[in-house]
Amino acid sequence: MVIYMLYEHLVREYKALLRLKKKFEKRGDEVYIYSAIFERNSFAKHAKKNPPDVILMPWFFCEADEKILYPVLKKNPKVRVISLHHEELTIPGNESYFLSKTDYTKYGAFHFVWGDYFGSFLKEDGVPEDRVFITGNVRSDLISSKTVSREELAETYHLDPKKKWILFAETLGYYSQRISESEKAALFSRGVTEEEIENGRRDEQAGIQAAIEDFSSLGIDFRDTYELIYRPHPGTYAFEGFPEWLNIIQDRPISDWIANVDFFVSRRSTSVFEADAAGVPCAMYENPPTPPELLIPGLDLYPALRSMKEITPEFIEKLKTGGESHYQDYIGVVDGHVADRILAAVDQTMDESYDEDCRKYHRSLHKPSLHFSVHFFLYDLLVRIMVKTTLLDRTKYPNSAYVMRKDIPYYKGNSIRNQR
Repeated sequence: MVIYMLYEHLVREYKALLRLKKKFEKRGDEVYIYSAIFERNSFAKHAKKNPPDVILMPWFFCEADEKILYPVLKKNPKVRVISLHHEELTIPGNESYFLSKTDYTKYGAFHFVWGDYFGSFLKEDGVPEDRVFITGNVRSDLISSKTVSREELAETYHLDPKKKWILFAETLGYYSQRISESEKAALFSRGVTEEEIENGRRDEQAGIQAAIEDFSSLGIDFRDTYELIYRPHPGTYAFEGFPEWLNIIQDRPISDWIANVDFFVSRRSTSVFEADAAGVPCAMYENPPTPPELLIPGLDLYPALRSMKEITPEFIEKLKTGGESHYQDYIGVVDGHVADRILAAVDQTMDESYDEDCRKYHRSLHKPSLHFSVHFFLYDLLVRIMVKTTLLDRTKYPNSAYVMRKDIPYYKGNSIRNQR
């Protein structure tokens, strides 16, 4: 088989996809990895010469997603398009954000999900049961295979290995940093309103300011005891105003850090379930408190902190020895064998019994307008020029690319060589 894997966030997804790629190749499949945001032209050009049998997408919900793949799919109705659903958990009532909006994404594509929790939402929304495969989260395999030592991280990022390490996984930044007009249009197509966007921006600004004030108030005793590692959410960057001593580090998959820290803190991030699965004591940062309507199910099962000052060695030890695990109800099984289940599920999708439905719903594919096609072609080209000439750093234009520069595979320091 010829398989293409597309990713959104390089740091979040690439390492797990590379591991999956090697498993496919070991049995003789041909596999290529591309950025779904910054390598669309390269992907389409390569796929035209070497047509795919399977395309693994980070998400696949709406018309815009179909239009991205249209140049590759238009002459090949039997391609299996699979959404890996890299994000599945959201606030109650907002599940539609992650649900299919078109016939092709609902009935023509396949859905590989972490567990029953999200799988049930898909089925209730009308996705046929034989299109939903429970495989687990492919990124969780990295939790089971420690690939970097604490000493190596300490040396690379100038951390004291003798201190207790706290990883703070941020979620805020998307509404304040990444919302361009085209991004707004994509959100509107998925049911998000202008009011929700504005509320999200205000919520972020209040939350970030509270964290800045809290972190800045931490005394020398805290800093002598802990290394506080602040990780901005993928696709965003740290806001200005945090104290200079704070370790702001966005590099490496979060699993590399989870495997080496002593305590995990997050604000509304479902990565708490990954830390929980790895046996790391966890707490949620509730400063300011999360409004009930914005609370993702399961996160309220973990202890809540109003300030980082509440963290003590005794508090960490108490959670380490007496805390309960809650992850499996929300992200499914974490056993190091998700990649193997994905291989098996891909083989199932290739069964001839699916051919007719693939052809049927292929006819409903949304064709991109000339404006859409030209826009994305030129955007891809522009970003490459801006990166190559270093103008992206100097002008911060286009902003959408600058904010997501950690996800550009050819941006300095992001080199992935020729591993695709």
